[in-house]
Amino acid sequence: MTAPRRPRLDPEIFNLPVEKMRAGYYSDKYFVRARDVLRADRASPIVTVQVFNKH
Repeated sequence: MTAPRRPRLDPEIFNLPVEKMRAGYYSDKYFVRARDVLRADRASPIVTVQVFNKH
């Protein structure tokens, strides 16, 4: 049994910088946060990052 669908919220409620998000302005924050966590744990792993071009 699936949960009943709720009405979608209007995107304006969230007041997000949509154009900056679409341009990828915030996309690298994930990597910065992951680095900070590893540094805090004094971890120094070898990692591989996969990068995709948008155009």
